Amino acid sequence: MKSLLIGIVLTITTLFYSAQAHATVAVDLELQLLIDVSGSISQAELDLQRMGYIAAFNSTDVHNAILAVGSIAVSVAYFSTTAIPGVPTEV
Repeated sequence: MKSLLIGIVLTITTLFYSAQAHATVAVDLELQLLIDVSGSISQAELDLQRMGYIAAFNSTDVHNAILAVGSIAVSVAYFSTTAIPGVPTEV
C-alpha cells in the first residue's frame, strides 16, 4: 500500500511539474518514462530498470543525442494496478 501511495504522489508531482514546465518553457523533445511497479515485476527487476535509466542518462551517447536534439523535458511516472477483493475486474 505504501508503494502505491508513493507512486500516486510521484505521478501527481510529475504531472504538476510537467504542466508547469510545459506552460513556461518550449522544448524540442518531451520524453515520458513510464515505469511498471506492479506485482508483475520483482524488486530486483525494478532496481534493474532504474539503474538502466541512470546509466542511460549518464552515458556519452545519450548526452550527445540530447545535444543534437536541442532541449528536452523528461518526466517519470510510476504505474501499478491492484485488484480489490470483491470488486469485479471485467465488465
